[in-house]
Amino acid sequence: MHFLYFDCVAGASGDMILGALLDGLVPFDHLRAELDKLKLDSYRLEQRRVFKHHIDCNKLDVLVEKDKNHRHLSEILRLIEESDLSDFVKKESSAVFERLGRQEARAHRIPLEKVHFHEVGAIDAIIDIVGVCIGIDYLKPGAIHGSSLPLGRGTVKAAHGVLPLPAPATLGLLENYPVRMLNIGAELVTPTGAALISHFVQGPLPESLTFRVLGHGLGAGSRELEELPNYLRLWLCESDARNATETVYQLECNIDDMNPELYPHVTESLFRAGALDVALIPQIMKQGRPATLMRVLCAPALLETVSGEILKQTSTTGLRYHKVDRRTVARDSQRFDTPLGTVRGKVIQGPPRRITPEYASCREIAREKDMGVNQVYHELYAWLNRENP
Repeated sequence: MHFLYFDCVAGASGDMILGALLDGLVPFDHLRAELDKLKLDSYRLEQRRVFKHHIDCNKLDVLVEKDKNHRHLSEILRLIEESDLSDFVKKESSAVFERLGRQEARAHRIPLEKVHFHEVGAIDAIIDIVGVCIGIDYLKPGAIHGSSLPLGRGTVKAAHGVLPLPAPATLGLLENYPVRMLNIGAELVTPTGAALISHFVQGPLPESLTFRVLGHGLGAGSRELEELPNYLRLWLCESDARNATETVYQLECNIDDMNPELYPHVTESLFRAGALDVALIPQIMKQGRPATLMRVLCAPALLETVSGEILKQTSTTGLRYHKVDRRTVARDSQRFDTPLGTVRGKVIQGPPRRITPEYASCREIAREKDMGVNQVYHELYAWLNRENP
């Protein structure tokens, strides 16, 4: 199974992550071609080689021609949705922006719809966030791990005035994510970097995991730091392990007063927020009242986001959570060209090794060909496992 590892030597920012992806892992021309689908002008990309503490790195610059004062979050989300980007890039980049927007709204005590980004920062954030999602979609890792994040001290000047470090939005985004404080007077983790890392990283590298490093990229930051080299390293790795053990959070709540027609929307919203699994279990509560036990799994870094989504989307007034260990079989998602069309399938290493077609692909084919989804699934399963033993 291929996976990515974010080695955050000197923190994280959007341009550092994107620069690392472009350092031999994702073709620059592919990124530019995909970004053109945004129909966003007034900027250009430049990359150059720089040295950080005598180490060669890739430095990505987003050069912006300012043409308006700000962009609201809703405008950015609409720009992404109306583009020709892949469904994965649309979904993930919108989710990252929504995470960032929620924390900005929380920090400044304003409604989410009032959150806006100043134009230069907005284009930077759009290119960084959408670009990183394009890169991850290109590599299609089966998992994403990350190191702890170093945080600097002091203050930083922003559009809203002088802010303490880490910035309020950054601190909110990193709730439940492992961090460490360094005695460095600089912003080591930006809000965009925090939003991307906390959204994609599923947890630390399991200690027992053995793997090979297939390639790596170094994305340079803008500052020159005396205390440490200012870059982020991104490792592309392959694991031969057939299963892995990791620690996740299990969240639960009992719901006995919500319209059951709402559960599909709630489940979809939780998966968008980063939940690993959502289960709805019928049960009988006190006084013989029927109810539903909602059980959700999520990565430790997403505890605040997922728990907040449960409280927002359901009628429950509280929930409980605790850490659990889970063991998973190595698996990866790939695209396959089949007699029924292009589908996404989950390659499960087993034993036994098998490929299962994803439900969304089966549903789409069933609609296009006027077939039963059950028939589509069984035909695809038989074809995928005959051609890919």
